[in-house]
Amino acid sequence: MSLENTYRKIGELVNQKCVDQFALQGHKMTGAFEESLELMTDEKGVSCIGNTYGIYVNVGVKPSEIKHPFARARIEGLTRFVEYRMGLSGKEAVGVAFAIARTHKEEGMPTRGSYQYSDNGKRTDFVDDAIELAE
Repeated sequence: MSLENTYRKIGELVNQKCVDQFALQGHKMTGAFEESLELMTDEKGVSCIGNTYGIYVNVGVKPSEIKHPFARARIEGLTRFVEYRMGLSGKEAVGVAFAIARTHKEEGMPTRGSYQYSDNGKRTDFVDDAIELAE
């Protein structure tokens, strides 16, 4: 087996552990993040890449880092989240999106209330946990 193939197997294991930890922390929704994971390997090593928002899910976001909680694009994104996750629509979905944005500005992400969706008590560090489990 070549070194590149060995790195690929390591990367595949870490990616699978990332997917598992992501789900355990209660982040799984559409599968878009999981599907975005890709491996790049050569004889020097392996790199795993995925949708950028995975970084923020992994490390969290402090309240002070949320500069424009009520920006149109943010509210539209949160509204889509509410429609998908909670099955709400119209003004009700928009109202909940604004409430989530307000909570993000006050608490950061993850919010205290989001821990109810976690099966392992965590909402951050899924990448670190995946690497540790893959070792």
